[in-house]
Amino acid sequence: MNNEITLARKILNGSEIGVLDAVRLVKNILDTKVSGTNLSDLQYCAKVIYAGLRNARQKNMQVGMAFSLYLEKKRHLRADSLRDILYLGNRLFRAKPENKLRNFSDFSVSYCEEWLDSAFSTPSQFNKARTMLHGFFEFAVRREWCDRNPVKLVERKK
Repeated sequence: MNNEITLARKILNGSEIGVLDAVRLVKNILDTKVSGTNLSDLQYCAKVIYAGLRNARQKNMQVGMAFSLYLEKKRHLRADSLRDILYLGNRLFRAKPENKLRNFSDFSVSYCEEWLDSAFSTPSQFNKARTMLHGFFEFAVRREWCDRNPVKLVERKK
């Protein structure tokens, strides 16, 4: 037992969390575990921690910063394709500049549709921007900045 406490102290060394606080955190997690689950206590704690990490990533990535990363990732495309992405993104952000500072988790299907409507008046422009925004949100889903792509459910205009 003393050996486990010594190892725990080494693991927590450099953090502001003591052994007793770490034990309390684990106990709090285990108190939420539903009886009859197939997961061991350790598996359940790991699952809760992973869910918390995903949530923290979603809350911390702003759309404007992510768009810069998206452009970098698309640098391999033809010049006119890259220019289109930049043009459509800039036009969306001009229509609603506050969206640059919002997190991905703040976007709903209806808000994305409203955002596209505010920036593009013709169906062809709307559809082209919808396609670009869909790709951008898929990029965010793959990086776990959001759980789902709300643009997927925005209908194309005829």
